[in-house]
Amino acid sequence: MINTTSDFVDTFFHNKKGKFLELGSENANPSGLEEPFWNLLLGDWHGVYVEPNPYSLEKLITNVTPYHADVIAAAWSDKSQILPFYASSTHPYCSSFDEEWNIKYIPEGARHIKYHADKIYVSTITTDQIFNKFGYDFDAISIDIELPADASFKLLQTIDFNKLPKCTLVILEMINDEIETFMSSNGFTRTLIGDAYKNWAWTR
Repeated sequence: MINTTSDFVDTFFHNKKGKFLELGSENANPSGLEEPFWNLLLGDWHGVYVEPNPYSLEKLITNVTPYHADVIAAAWSDKSQILPFYASSTHPYCSSFDEEWNIKYIPEGARHIKYHADKIYVSTITTDQIFNKFGYDFDAISIDIELPADASFKLLQTIDFNKLPKCTLVILEMINDEIETFMSSNGFTRTLIGDAYKNWAWTR
């Protein structure tokens, strides 16, 4: 098993130039080993970041806008709407549409910090809206939206990979039988990456 997501991505693309989409970005986490695409951004890739949490957005904008990057201040959804969202200032990586998400997914090393989240309402953006604005020429997609596997699959299946012939890598946090079947039907095979924080890399 490759130890970090960033190592896997760097090895997979090597010196290639391209374009990536991050659905759920937090602050782009430039020092984090599980941040998939930071090194690509530094290598002059074009990055599109989708993030709804206002507590993360300021740092995200500061971190990525010096490079070839666009930031969408919205949440990814299957419909364009306004939805309640639990935005955490103490644990922003656990912000979610799911009010109870933090109970399962706050890392052990961060549980000494008292969790706090504010219920706010955020605008959502659909898959088609993203691709209609930024094109279908993405080489890589990361999906880290802090939702259970069944809800993640509901959104994943809105992506028509037939329209994304250049996309050869998808990083997913969740997996279930439906995700496995859907990704396999689109020609992807999976690799487990990471030690402390595991992700699935789907390649074709």
